Amino acid sequence: MVKQAKDAGFPAQNCQYCHTVAVPKKEGFTPEELNERGKYLLSEKDKQKAKDVKVEWLKNYPGGK
Repeated sequence: MVKQAKDAGFPAQNCQYCHTVAVPKKEGFTPEELNERGKYLLSEKDKQKAKDVKVEWLKNYPGGK
């Protein structure tokens, strides 16, 4: 997702753009491992009843780039 975020023009340098840990793992993931941006994306996933998080939702993140 970092590459997708970069390609969309966001200043993501690594996973910590949305996570609090440097290398998040899919197994054992908890929402507590997300920073405010990541928590926003997770809430958008729930609101939109989407299967996966979409990078384009970052355009509407109220905290800026």
